[in-house]
Amino acid sequence: MAAQGEVRAHLEACSDCAHVDAVEQELTSALEQRLGVHNGGARVQRRDVASDLAELAALAAQLQSIP
Repeated sequence: MAAQGEVRAHLEACSDCAHVDAVEQELTSALEQRLGVHNGGARVQRRDVASDLAELAALAAQLQSIP
């Protein structure tokens, strides 16, 4: 998929987003271990966590711009 390639390219160039992605992957792994790989709840929780991380990253960017 072209979109995945674009995201990967962005992650290689943006350390902040790469960090958020790494944290999301760790959280996903922890949820899957705790809930079981076949549990659909892990996927739902992963989406929720990813959404929360995106909101936190946006907030962090806003805070960094405050003099």
